Amino acid sequence: MSTYKFEPVNIEYWQNVPFINDRLASSEDVDLGRAVFRAKPNGEKHIPLDVNIPRLAYHINQETNEKTKGVIIQCEQIGDKNVVGIRYIDGGCGVCLLFELEFIQ
Repeated sequence: MSTYKFEPVNIEYWQNVPFINDRLASSEDVDLGRAVFRAKPNGEKHIPLDVNIPRLAYHINQETNEKTKGVIIQCEQIGDKNVVGIRYIDGGCGVCLLFELEFIQ
């Protein structure tokens, strides 16, 4: 997980947040806030997902159904899981699975 400090996002300029697309995240991407995680696939298939990002979405908590708005900044397939790095509008970041998202735009 990133040690980068993800400040709140100005909702009018959410498209301007740093992100990575069409490649896997490097340590530098995580250090610079362009990615939330750098995966170690341990022999599993590991490829970038073909998702148009940055993208505004709700991360839906699977236990409480609570929605948190954020910007998707990273999408990777690791084994059979589609893993997403998300930067929350109110600040902070998280990692979730693609099915846990509801796209807004």
